[in-house]
Amino acid sequence: ALAAATAAQVGLQLTGSVLGGGSNVRGSFFISNFTQVRISSHSVDLIHGEIAFAPLDIDPAQQMQFGVRKTNWGFYGSKGAAVFEIADRVLFIFWQIPLTSAGGTNELAIAFGRPG
Repeated sequence: ALAAATAAQVGLQLTGSVLGGGSNVRGSFFISNFTQVRISSHSVDLIHGEIAFAPLDIDPAQQMQFGVRKTNWGFYGSKGAAVFEIADRVLFIFWQIPLTSAGGTNELAIAFGRPG
């Protein structure tokens, strides 16, 4: 809740959806930039899965969507983290979308702070 409140204070809106069915396990993340500065996409680190469509930089008053999914024939869904920079701050997004409920739970964590 604190991270979401902090993000709201700087004019950032983040929503996500997790869709699962059969072997099609994926997550979509939407970020709207309500600030006056560009949000820069720094990196995506995947533990499991693959990038369906990569995150991009977001100019003021614009929005962006990025997505992840499980790999074909993989035994796990998707798990990873994305890092963005907003002025002199860092936005960190972590997700876990298991293949089945037996393999874990859906998780989404958002942290907002300073580099280092």
